Amino acid sequence: MCIWLMFEEFTPISLKLSNNQIVAEHLKVEYAINIDDIKEIKIITQLPRTQKRMGTGMDKLEKGSFSVDGYGDCDLCLNPQNKTFIVVTTASNTYFLSDEDNAVTQKVYEEVEKSNIIYH
Repeated sequence: MCIWLMFEEFTPISLKLSNNQIVAEHLKVEYAINIDDIKEIKIITQLPRTQKRMGTGMDKLEKGSFSVDGYGDCDLCLNPQNKTFIVVTTASNTYFLSDEDNAVTQKVYEEVEKSNIIYH
C-alpha cells in the first residue's frame, strides 16, 4: 500500500489534446473528454476551495470526485500547487485539469481554443 501511495504522489499528471479529446493521465487515462461534448472551457489561475468526496487528495495530487466552491460536484485531475488550470464543462459534468507543467496546461487550452470549437 505504501508503494502505491508513493506512485500516486510522485507520478506526474499529463494533459494533452489527442484524437479530438482532452486527455488527462495519471498512471492511466483518468479522463478523455470529447471536444464535441464541451459546452464551455476556460483557464483559471487560482483553484477554488475543494473538498474531496471520493478519490485522492494529496499535497501534489487531487484526483477523483470533489466539491468545488462555486461549481458543485466536479471531477479533478490536477496538482493543486500549480498556477494554471483548465475548467471544462460538458452537459453532464465539470472537470478541473492540469498538466504537471503550467505551460503545457496553457498550451492545451490554446490548442482547444484554436480548433474553433462551436460550444453547444
